[in-house]
Amino acid sequence: MALLVSISLTLLPLPAAITATYDSAPSLAFTTGSSPFAPTDFVAHLGTLTITATAGEPLYQPSLVNVQISNTFQFTGPVTWFNHWQTGLPVYQTQSTIFYFAAVTTELGVTSYRKLWGSGGTAPLTTTQDTLGVPVFEVKFYFLSDHGASIYKPGAVYTMTKGNIGAFNVAVAPDDEGIYNQQSNNIYVPINGQTIPSGGGPPLDPPLVIPPGTPALPYGDTPGHAKYGFSMIDELAFSLPNGYLSNTALIAKAQLSLGNTTTGLTYGVDIQFSKLPGSSSFALHPDGVPTGYAIPYQLKFQGQTVLKDVPIPWTPLSEGINNQDIHITGISPSVAEGAPSGPYNDTIVVTVTQIE
Repeated sequence: MALLVSISLTLLPLPAAITATYDSAPSLAFTTGSSPFAPTDFVAHLGTLTITATAGEPLYQPSLVNVQISNTFQFTGPVTWFNHWQTGLPVYQTQSTIFYFAAVTTELGVTSYRKLWGSGGTAPLTTTQDTLGVPVFEVKFYFLSDHGASIYKPGAVYTMTKGNIGAFNVAVAPDDEGIYNQQSNNIYVPINGQTIPSGGGPPLDPPLVIPPGTPALPYGDTPGHAKYGFSMIDELAFSLPNGYLSNTALIAKAQLSLGNTTTGLTYGVDIQFSKLPGSSSFALHPDGVPTGYAIPYQLKFQGQTVLKDVPIPWTPLSEGINNQDIHITGISPSVAEGAPSGPYNDTIVVTVTQIE
């Protein structure tokens, strides 16, 4: 007896041979922009995503999906909006400024950058929905400030104080209708060997844009060498009685930024307070008359009485921003009350030397 067996075959499409790699930058630092950014831009390269179609598949609107990245960030550190009226040098104050998450891509032969808005979970990496016409699509991720580089202090460290720079997956659209049109049909792309679930859902181990922890980036970076930045901030006028005898009056803050440190090492500096040539001691004089009536005073730094030209160690220092108050004290009430009326000031030279 012969049996006639009918076999029905359903041909299922093979998954597209599209893969991706992501490499975070080996070190993070802010710098001025290079093309396609303007040279006045303030940016930090975070990493590079490379999407590859290995068997001739078209690439339709590659996108970040399952995004855990804020639309904007705040970084805090010294910035300047004006120069000192006497020295002409920038006056820095600790403030927060806004940064964006940006991507540099080459789309249809044109290299440009765009800000990515990923808080909704999806951030297209192209504007076109057409096939890109190339087998390899490269994306470089950056922090991008909304201010120019001129307000930032070279050597200073800027710490993220608001925002989240987390993880992401990658997907491509199934056709030229775009990544938003048929989201259930979007094709997840494995990054660094991710496993795509059998149902085509998101992989469970998305890569981080940068290593975990609070980002603290120096402006300028020489690998293997710690970066120091020093500034005097929040210089304050004070009333003389606030510095009488044992009273102390806050007159300024010393701010030292430290970046590009090596784990396990201790960092510190010597701070030396000096006077200009021809001036032998700490004393206030009438504004504009450096040889006029003198009101001697003492300085306090780290709770210690400052001796002219004698270094005071400031150690250990932490990665990021370090602050120390500077106080004035020891003013004689009788000397101060005998002074001609008017504003008084003094000029102090501060020398910072790294402790080896």
